[in-house]
Amino acid sequence: MFSKDIRARMSQSQEKWLTEVLGGIPQPGSGNQPARPLDGRMDHHRSPVAFAWDAKSTLADSITLTKLMWQKVIEQSHGERPLLPIRFYHSDRLTSHLDLAVISMHDLLELLEYVPTR
Repeated sequence: MFSKDIRARMSQSQEKWLTEVLGGIPQPGSGNQPARPLDGRMDHHRSPVAFAWDAKSTLADSITLTKLMWQKVIEQSHGERPLLPIRFYHSDRLTSHLDLAVISMHDLLELLEYVPTR
């Protein structure tokens, strides 16, 4: 559907941004190394809420999310919280996008415990 070049640019842009905003550690080869799975991870020694992620991006209007994708992130997160960041690019210029994050309800409820009540 999309050229390898545009897919690589979408992935690289999203992964760079995730590393910056989450303070994460990028994985060389975008997680294609057996000893370093997934696209990135936060340092669980520095944050009580550390995520490991496998990012997905597209120029299309939809993206497929499967239980198998989620199970892969769980298995390869090695103790960090699993995260599936999803980015919808609006054009091949990659300047405008919508970012979403898939986490488990368990993790969301636990994160809400950190939010002070009024």
